[in-house]
Amino acid sequence: AVVSTQSTGDIVDLGKLVVCLSCNSLAAMHQNNLSKSSEMISSVYSQDVKMLLQHILQKSLQPKKVNDLMPLIGARFYAHIERLRQQCDRTEAELVKELEN
Repeated sequence: AVVSTQSTGDIVDLGKLVVCLSCNSLAAMHQNNLSKSSEMISSVYSQDVKMLLQHILQKSLQPKKVNDLMPLIGARFYAHIERLRQQCDRTEAELVKELEN
């Protein structure tokens, strides 16, 4: 029970960090700045980021787990991995050409 409470706290702290970084301000998480912070995040970042932060920061009786976040970021995560794979394939093809010369 202690570990799940600490894990939930870590995930909430991650959400707070993302809000502060997104707004480029440590004051972004202060209670009287939350609506401004939310508006700024909505105007600059994708709906996915806003949904992720809402999920992380909402009050819940259920312990929060990293695995619960994956459906929210999974598509972007896999798209990034695919771009990296393509870049690796291009680099490998260039190296093969150089070796053949």
